[in-house]
Amino acid sequence: MTSVLSTALNGLNAASNKAAKAASSIAGVPEEAVPGQEVSTAAPDPQDIVDLKIAESAYKANAAVIRVDNEMSKELLRIVDETV
Repeated sequence: MTSVLSTALNGLNAASNKAAKAASSIAGVPEEAVPGQEVSTAAPDPQDIVDLKIAESAYKANAAVIRVDNEMSKELLRIVDETV
């Protein structure tokens, strides 16, 4: 696995965790919810909504890095194949 791919996958994982944390907070459910536990009815913290949007952007950016890495690898293999 390339370092670019590894870094992008780590970024996807971090963005996913950030989104899950923000979503749990917005929903009023603790991350480690226990069945029967009360759910908060308070209005969501605006920062949680911002964090969710940041996580979405980070996820999209890391997915784009993976896509470009794949395209570059294919192109490199095509060029090498032509010269052989």
